[in-house]
This record gives sequence, C-alpha cells and structure tokens, in this order.
Amino acid sequence: MIGGLMIVLRYYIVAGKNSLEHADLGGDKIYKIDKERAGVLVGTGMGGLAVFADGVHVLKEKGYRKLSPFFVPCAITNTGSALLAMEIGFMVQIIQFQQLVLPPIIVSMLLPITFAVVRLI
Repeated sequence: MIGGLMIVLRYYIVAGKNSLEHADLGGDKIYKIDKERAGVLVGTGMGGLAVFADGVHVLKEKGYRKLSPFFVPCAITNTGSALLAMEIGFMVQIIQFQQLVLPPIIVSMLLPITFAVVRLI
C-alpha cells in the first residue's frame, strides 16, 4: 500500500480519469454530464487479491484482531469502481466485472483493468 491507498485502487482512479480524457469527457466537460444518470463500468482481474490472501493467512494464524482494515475492501471487487465513481461524482449503481485468467500473484502485478464510462438513458 502507498499512502494509505492500495496501488491497485490508485490505478483505478488514474486509468478512469485517463479514459474520460480519451473519450473527450475530461476537464470542464465532466461537469455537464448528468451525474445522477451516469455510472462507472469496470472490468478487473481483482488486483487486491494479494492483500486479501495475506488477510486470510493473518486471520488463520493470529486471529481477527490482527486483520488489516483493507481486508474486506480487497474482497469486494467493486471497491475500485466505487472509488472512481465517488472521485468523479457519478451516482448510479456501480457495475464491475471480474475476470481471473491468471494466477492471483500475476493478476496482482499486471492489473488487467479496462474502463468504460456509461451514460444511462
């Protein structure tokens, strides 16, 4: 973790903002979107799996009092999309797809993240 926020979650936010720029929705244009009718759609390889696996080990060996506060958020695969939606102010239900196609340690390192901004009609 870096600065209290896992690096995978930082990637979500940076990649999401870059996607907005590439879609020509960055800068002041984001303020023109009806944020009550817009949401975030994210595909991920579950990048926080390493922290979750460490938490399971700690739980087994030392008990629940020694768990990291990031244990549960790492188990919830839509944490990154929720953070991105909060960062840009979108208010629609967050949707996230999970794809585990590689061993967990490689998934954590490669962070195969795909972003799309969805406008609901």
